[in-house]
Amino acid sequence: MGAFVSAQPQSKWSEASLHRRACPVNSTRWELLRDGVEDYEYFWMLQQQVHAAQKRADLNAAQQAWLIRGRDLLIVPAEVSASLTQYTTDPLVLLNRRAQMAAAIAAGAHLLR
Repeated sequence: MGAFVSAQPQSKWSEASLHRRACPVNSTRWELLRDGVEDYEYFWMLQQQVHAAQKRADLNAAQQAWLIRGRDLLIVPAEVSASLTQYTTDPLVLLNRRAQMAAAIAAGAHLLR
């Protein structure tokens, strides 16, 4: 099992402290890393569904509406992140966007069967 440790000089980790526990240790850093990976997966899954829908010529009205919504959700709005230095600090904004993407992924899985 590896360790996610900062290489900064101010983080003085002793070798013994890294291997003291046999189970995973929760930390804010791990939780944020996990959230970022989950966000990436949501974008990837939705993008795959959008690409698959774009290749189809037989989309009905509901599928076309979903495709438009899916494309819109793949664009990160300014209220979430306008740049690498301007982004929201409100977790509810992020949770709302994740919920919208999750709903679109679930709807896409159902509509595009």
